[in-house]
Amino acid sequence: MRKASGFVWGIGALGWASLAMGQSPTIEVVHTLAVPAASQSTLDVACPPGALPGFLVAAYDPLAPAASLALRKTLVDASGAPATSAVVAGGYHIDATNQSTLAAASGTVLLHCLKQGSFVGPTIPTQDTIPAGMTGGVGAVCPGVQAPVNLVSNIDGAGLVETSTSYGFGSNFAPLADQPDGLTSAPTSIATSASNRTTAPLDIAASVTCGSGSSARTMIASAVTTAGNPYSIFVPVPDGYDFVGFTSVGGDYGVTTSVTFWGSDGSVSTQLPYTGNAAQSFEVKGLFIDGVDTRPKSAVDKAGARAVAGMLLQPSQGAVQPPAIVSVVEFYNAQLDHYFITAIPKEISDLDTGVHPGWARTGEGFKAYGVGSSGPAGRHPVCRAYGNPDAGLDSHFYSASPQECLATLSRFNGAWLLEASEVFEMDLPDATTGACPSGDAPIYRVWNGRADSNHRYTTTIAERDQMVARGYIAEGYGPDAVTLCAVQ
Repeated sequence: MRKASGFVWGIGALGWASLAMGQSPTIEVVHTLAVPAASQSTLDVACPPGALPGFLVAAYDPLAPAASLALRKTLVDASGAPATSAVVAGGYHIDATNQSTLAAASGTVLLHCLKQGSFVGPTIPTQDTIPAGMTGGVGAVCPGVQAPVNLVSNIDGAGLVETSTSYGFGSNFAPLADQPDGLTSAPTSIATSASNRTTAPLDIAASVTCGSGSSARTMIASAVTTAGNPYSIFVPVPDGYDFVGFTSVGGDYGVTTSVTFWGSDGSVSTQLPYTGNAAQSFEVKGLFIDGVDTRPKSAVDKAGARAVAGMLLQPSQGAVQPPAIVSVVEFYNAQLDHYFITAIPKEISDLDTGVHPGWARTGEGFKAYGVGSSGPAGRHPVCRAYGNPDAGLDSHFYSASPQECLATLSRFNGAWLLEASEVFEMDLPDATTGACPSGDAPIYRVWNGRADSNHRYTTTIAERDQMVARGYIAEGYGPDAVTLCAVQ
């Protein structure tokens, strides 16, 4: 089926006025940045009126590996002048240098902002001096039942390079890495550390914003890291809670390489292929934190280590809406010998009425959560990529794994184009066993293995085996090659 207008979804163009009406205590501001080869550029990233800056995340374009961006960030006040204290900061000024002489470099910068008035606690300044070539840090303990909701520092990624930021818990300040997975109490402290890469002492300064912790909670998730291999942690925002902040630690050997934000508008950001071209905002629905175990694969000690991420939450002010369940309908085109699935009513209607001729319903399909739906914690956004006709393709690909979505876009020289970072929501099976969460129905994916690449998503092993007998290749997780988990 040829691509029709209206298929491309991305970050919604939300303005500050509409955001001010939302219930979430935070705002995420996204900017994209492009720097020509061997050039420098600047970018000012600021929170809107009525919000204070928190952490800043930068991600580079994974589709342009030859390009290399070096970013140096400086805290600025509301007027754009260098901030004398993190307490009065209004945002960041970023100097970007493209170190490649051959290709333009692109990246995405996301600034996490706190709405003023959302928290009742104090802002605590803290500072120290780090000797040349050494590592040091600063942090603060919030008083009473307060919880640390953010830490803003003068770490610039150049002279001072961040090594870790982590929550602490309880009166004994147990670190984040010691906490079990799941929903637990709010942290009591936060600290950040940095390495001084210069030949002179440097001052490290930060301010910790505290808020009411009596009803706050922390969602903790982890992954086992193995020598020389990547890992991924997904931290969902459970229904009834709002995202406030996060931190992650790589354990003994892990290093975080990217943080991807899943927004309630269906956006998936900070990876460049998932973002728009201007400053946008959204409320966070979940985080995908990717990293790598820095040990060489030949390391003698191959024992697994634990990387951990923690997300600070506070109860939502608004009522939780019931899940929105959509029907995903399958079509078949006999002339092309292609299958296609969609939950978009306009597409279903167009295919049923012959706007796109040659397509007919197979009678197969499954159910999923709609875009922006509530539902069980752990469900993922399902992306949709379109096979570019200029590359000899005319097909669609779906995945609930952001890593697989990105790999599909990046590995085939532009043969696949992102149509939507979320067309519906589904659970992912266990990566090792292929088992779906209790109550879900497994979905099996098969690939025709031809130059006109096409996938089919089927609900039964018998149907999958029939397709394999026709020459299709089963793709998925575990021995049964399960790729998605549908709503029953």
